[in-house]
Amino acid sequence: MYLSTDNFIENFNKFPIYLIFGEEEFLIEESLNSIINSIYLRNDNFDLDILDGENSTLNEILQIAQNYPFTGSQRTLIVKKFDKLIPSKISKKNNEFNKFIEYINNPAGFTNLILVANIDKLKDLKKNIRNNQLNETGLNKLKDVKTPFDIIIKNYYWNEFPKLYESEYPNWIIERFKKEGKYISSDAVQYLAIQCGNSLRELSQEIEKLCIYKNDSTEILLNDVLNVAGSNKEYNVFELQKAIAERNLNKSILILNKLLDSDSQEMLIITVISKFMINAWKFMDLKNIISDENVLAKEMNMQKWQLKDYLLISNNYKIEEIEQAIINITDIDFKLKSGISNKIALFQNLFFEILIKN
Repeated sequence: MYLSTDNFIENFNKFPIYLIFGEEEFLIEESLNSIINSIYLRNDNFDLDILDGENSTLNEILQIAQNYPFTGSQRTLIVKKFDKLIPSKISKKNNEFNKFIEYINNPAGFTNLILVANIDKLKDLKKNIRNNQLNETGLNKLKDVKTPFDIIIKNYYWNEFPKLYESEYPNWIIERFKKEGKYISSDAVQYLAIQCGNSLRELSQEIEKLCIYKNDSTEILLNDVLNVAGSNKEYNVFELQKAIAERNLNKSILILNKLLDSDSQEMLIITVISKFMINAWKFMDLKNIISDENVLAKEMNMQKWQLKDYLLISNNYKIEEIEQAIINITDIDFKLKSGISNKIALFQNLFFEILIKN
């Protein structure tokens, strides 16, 4: 049965085996920390053991899991990288493995066994649950999964932390702030998502800092994010994107120089304008066949308010110019990574090439 971390924590003594897997290591780590902290808060006397599959054996796990706890009535055993302990080929003569399967089929009532694993063949299993149970597609997926993972999924409790894609970051940020009882504005969400790249760990740290910074307020605005990030309210990547969309060369160069002087955020600038141009190319192509902005936003996997700069750029550029801009950005990205020192000149030449009409 699928079981979220919060639901597991509520009555963890009832769940003898809990499997955690997925691609988002930070979220798995966070889930484990929540479980451990909960155990510390709820119990004065408890047995907690943490093993690593790369440095342990199935026999060690069994020995701990089957021993009655010393200090309380319940034992919690966490095994990280549990998949490393499962043989690639399972033999009937493997007594260690067979004994572990016997335990899985009849676990000790006083032990909570929490297994953390990387299981490629269970990728996106979470998408196949209905009312906390696997649907037919999910059950079919288990046919190709090694024992004991199939047994655990069918008979016990599990949680998956699948890869979070870039398009999902804004909702993830919003939900994080909701848990803290705070509202974050749309532009602040967008800036955070861009600023932290593809790192959930870094995003979480920024969210934590913002919650401390705005401890007495329930609202997080773009200015708050800029203050915490140490960025200028007038000269930031959002304003740079807008200036490019407006085809305002002077303003673009001014913001560019301010960014490079204060923060040296070359790769952030490249990431933002590269993504902006690629999305602009897609937007301009879609705009030829779709006039409804709500439909356009859906096709772009964006909110309607995010289309503002794309409407601007589509009015000020030809699609051929956007295509050439993407080529030029790719070229400067390569040069930056190659260690070229005169970065300001590189960027200024790039902006001249993009914004000056031929």
